[in-house]
Amino acid sequence: MSDLAKTPEIIARLMEEAAPASQRTSDLSRFARANGWRPSYHIIDYHETQSLANGHLIVEHGLQNAAVISFLKNNLSFPTLGRIEHLRLLSIAYNNLVDWQFFPDPHGMTCVYALSDPPDKQYISVADDPNVWRAEVFDRIVGRKPNPNVKNLDDSLIQTISKWKRNLKAEIETLSNLHISFLFNNILFVRALEDHRRWRSKQGGRLLLDAWEEVAQQTPTLYTAIRLALRRLDMPRFPRQALGECRTLRVFDSLDRETVRELLRDFYDNPSAPYPYDFSLISKHALSRIYEHYVSILREKDSPQMTLFPDLPEEIQNRTIGGIYTPQYIARFFARALKDNHTPPAFRKMKIVDPACGSGIFLRTLLEMQCDPAQEMDITTVAPRAFGNALGIDVDPNACQATRLSLSLLHLVLTDALPPRLRVENEETIAYYLNNRSLHNAFDAVVANPPYVKWDRLSSTIRRRVARFLAGFSARKPDMYLALLKVGMEMTKPGGFLLHVLPHSFLLAQAASNVRREISEKWWIRFLVDLSEIPVFEGVGSYVILLILQKKPRVELDQPRARVVKCRHFVGHALEDALEGKVVSNGNYTIYDLDQSAFSEPVWEILHPRQFSIRQAVLRHPLLKDFLMVREGFITGDDKIFIRDSQEVPSGEKAVYAPYLPDKHINPYALPTSTGKVVFYPYIGGRRLTVQDLRRDFPKTWAYLKQHTRRLKRRGSVRGGSPWWSPVRPRLPSHMMRPKIVTPHLILLPRFALDATGKYAVSRSPLLYPTSEGNALEILRYFLAILNSSVGYWQIARTSHKYSRGYLMLEPKTLNNIRVPDPSKVDVLSMKKIQSLVRGLIEDGANADVESKIDSLVADLYGLSPDDREELQLGGLT
Repeated sequence: MSDLAKTPEIIARLMEEAAPASQRTSDLSRFARANGWRPSYHIIDYHETQSLANGHLIVEHGLQNAAVISFLKNNLSFPTLGRIEHLRLLSIAYNNLVDWQFFPDPHGMTCVYALSDPPDKQYISVADDPNVWRAEVFDRIVGRKPNPNVKNLDDSLIQTISKWKRNLKAEIETLSNLHISFLFNNILFVRALEDHRRWRSKQGGRLLLDAWEEVAQQTPTLYTAIRLALRRLDMPRFPRQALGECRTLRVFDSLDRETVRELLRDFYDNPSAPYPYDFSLISKHALSRIYEHYVSILREKDSPQMTLFPDLPEEIQNRTIGGIYTPQYIARFFARALKDNHTPPAFRKMKIVDPACGSGIFLRTLLEMQCDPAQEMDITTVAPRAFGNALGIDVDPNACQATRLSLSLLHLVLTDALPPRLRVENEETIAYYLNNRSLHNAFDAVVANPPYVKWDRLSSTIRRRVARFLAGFSARKPDMYLALLKVGMEMTKPGGFLLHVLPHSFLLAQAASNVRREISEKWWIRFLVDLSEIPVFEGVGSYVILLILQKKPRVELDQPRARVVKCRHFVGHALEDALEGKVVSNGNYTIYDLDQSAFSEPVWEILHPRQFSIRQAVLRHPLLKDFLMVREGFITGDDKIFIRDSQEVPSGEKAVYAPYLPDKHINPYALPTSTGKVVFYPYIGGRRLTVQDLRRDFPKTWAYLKQHTRRLKRRGSVRGGSPWWSPVRPRLPSHMMRPKIVTPHLILLPRFALDATGKYAVSRSPLLYPTSEGNALEILRYFLAILNSSVGYWQIARTSHKYSRGYLMLEPKTLNNIRVPDPSKVDVLSMKKIQSLVRGLIEDGANADVESKIDSLVADLYGLSPDDREELQLGGLT
C-alpha cells in the first residue's frame, strides 16, 4: 500500500499520546512526501504546545512558507479547545509569518486562518474532499481567505521599531540611525537567544525585563541590563562579530527608567496581535523578511546607500521604502536553482557572494538550504564551513549589521553556538572588488538584487568610479546596476552561476547591449523569468526579470537550453514548475525552453518558439521611420500652470492657447470634438512670441503668468537659460499642430488615433506624421490600421519598456523600429478596403467586427500564416 493510501494511518500514529520522537519525525516526513507538501522544517516538541500536539510541519507552497500542519494529541480537536490553547497553537503560524494552520485527523482536516481574532476555522471531511490532506487543496482553501483583523508579525515588529525610532530620536537629539540600529540589534539578539534557551530548558520569565528591573536599583542603563542578560544566557563575552562594539549602547544612558521599561516590554507583549512573540521561531525563517523591512526604516536620508527614491518627508519615506524588500519566493528560487544543479556535497561547499547584500536575505536563504537539518549531515561541521564560504558586501552599515545579526542567529539556531567567522563587509562594492583582485573568478555563485540607480542620482565619486569600471563596456551614463552586474560576472568562476534580479529594461536598453553580447558569448542563460507584469516591489515603478547565468566551464560540456518563464499571476507556482522542468502554457504563466542561439541578437526579444515564424514574417518589411516622422509632444515643466480649463482663457486671447489632448481622451481611431482643456502655446502664425508680444497683445495671460513667477523660475530649464514664462519645449507648430497620429505615452492595448486637422497639442506622448508631403491623410489612415492591429501591438509589446501595472511606455525610439508593410506595395483593392474601414471607425466609433476585418487585412499584408494568426489571438499578446 502506498504512503498516500496510508495517510489516515500515518495521521493516527502522529496523534498517539505516547508516540516516540523518532517515530513522529519519520511520520511527519512520510505525511509530507505522500501528500505533495514541501517541508521547510519540522518541530517535534514545541515547549508551548507539548501537552496539546505531537509535532508541526512548516510547509512551502509556491516557494514561500505557506502553512503550519499540526498534529494534535489523541482525542483533541481544535474546535473543542479553549482560547488559551488556540493562541498557543496558532502562535507557531504567526511567528513563522504564515497565515494558515491545518489540523489533520484520520477523517478530515480543520483549516484555521490565524490572522483573524477569534480564529476563523472550517472543517473539511474526506467525504467532502478525498484530497483534503494533499498540497493541491491549499489553493482552494486560501481562495476563501477571510478579511484579517490581526496585524502580521513583520508589520507588528516594524511598527514597534518605527515607533521607538521616532520616540528615541525625539528624546536624544544626537542619536544617529547607527545608534538606533545597534540598540534594536541588541534587543533582537537577546530576545532570540532567550527564547532559544527557553525552548531547551523549558524555563519561563522575561529575562531582559528582569535584568532591567535588577540593574535599575543601582546602575539603570540599557548597557548594564543587556550585559547582565547576556551573562545569564551563558554568554560572558559580548558577541562583537554579531553586534559590534558594546559601548555604543552608552549613548542611551540618559533614558529614564519608565521609557526603557516600555521599550523592552514592547518586544515581549505584541501590541497588535493576541499572539506572543517567540523569537526562537522567528529566527528560523521569518527573520529574513522582517530584516528587509527593518533595514529600510533605519536608512537615513543622507545615507550613502543608493536607493530608488528621492528624499521625501520621513513619514512618507518610511511607508514607501518599508515596502521594498526581496520577496521570499525569489530568494528560494535562486537557492533551489543552485541546489538542483549541484550534488548535495558540492552544494554545501559552494563559495557564495552577494555584492549588494542588504539585509542578507539571499545569503541566509542559501545557508538555510545548505545546512538543512533534515538532510543527512553533521551540522556542526557543515554549518561553520558554509558560513565561512559566504561573503556579503553592502555600502549601508545598517544593512551589514542586520546581515551579521541575521546570520549569527541562524547559526545559533542550527548549532546552538555563534559562528566562528562571518564575512560581511561594509564597503562600496566596486571599490572593494578593485582593491581585492583575489575575488576575481573566486565564487561558485554570485547572487544579488542590485540597486537600480540612474546616473544622474549617483554621487560624483561613484560616477567617476562607475565610468572607469565600465569603460568600453556600457553607455556613457550607465545605471548603477550594470556596474554591479559586471562585478558579479568577474567574480564568478568558470562553471559558476550568477543569479540576479534586474530591471526589465536590461533586455532592451542600448546601454546594456555590450553586456548582453558578452553574456551570449561567454555564458549560458539557464533561467530567464519575466516578472514585468508582477508588482514584485510594491509601490515602486520598477519591473523586473530574474536572470540565472552559468559561466561557460573550461571543459567542454553539452550546451543546456535556456528555460524561459513569463508570468502574469501565481509567480511562486510558476517558479516552482520551472524548477521541476515542466512546460506550461495557461492564462497565468508560460514556461518553455529556448536554444542559446536565441540570445545572440542585439536586443533580447524573448519569443515563444511558436512566435518565431511571426518574427520572420515581420522582419521582411521596412521600418516605420522610413514612412513616418515620430516625435514627442510638448513639455511645459509645470503642467498645473500652463494647462488650463478652456473657460479660464481670457476673452480675446484664445490665439495664444492650443486645444490640449490628455492621454485619457485618446481612444483607438477617433478623437473627441473637445476636451475642455487648453495649453499656453506661444506661437502665432508659426512665429514664436516674445515677451514684448505677450505684454502688448495678451496682457491678461501675461498677468496670469507673472502671478506664478517664483514657481516658474524654479524650473531647471530656466536655470539653464530658458525664458521663465515659456513652456520648456513647446514644439514647433509645423511638428505638432498638423495632421498626425497620436497615442498615449502609456498603454495597455493599442490606442492610436487620427488628429485629421492638426487641432490638438499633446504632452510628452508620441505623435506621428508622414515624412513626405502628399496624400497625408491616406497615409495616416493606413498606418492607423497597422499600429492598432494585433501584429503591430505584438511588436510594440516586445520592444517597449514596461511600466507600472503592466503598462507599456511608448517612445519614438521604440516606434521608429516597428516593421510595417510598405504602403506603395499594397494592392489598390486592399488599400481601398483599409481606407474605407478606418474611415468608418473614425466617423462612427468602435466596432469590433470592423476592427477584426482590419486586423485580418493587416495580417494579409504581413504574410502571416493561419498558425501565426491563431498564435496572435491566443498567446501572441501575452
